[in-house]
Amino acid sequence: TALEYNKIKCLSILNYAPKWDRITYLLEALESPSEKIKEMSVSLMKNWILRFNRSYSNLTAAQKSHIEQLLEKNKAQIPGYLKTQLRFVLK
Repeated sequence: TALEYNKIKCLSILNYAPKWDRITYLLEALESPSEKIKEMSVSLMKNWILRFNRSYSNLTAAQKSHIEQLLEKNKAQIPGYLKTQLRFVLK
């Protein structure tokens, strides 16, 4: 649908957001009813993990807490190995 197409395009743009904002947006996208958006979000999270160390921006306590909440809320949507990697980078 046109709405789904627009959401996918927005997700593509959000992939250029700052490091910690980007992963937050990708985790929030997992709440979409669209399977395409969920799949794209997981794919972009994999890329985020691969590029994680290219930027050295610090994670604030508020960002960490919000990301941890989103991980817990959406854990069923995230493959096990990806959950493990995301939790590791939050340490």
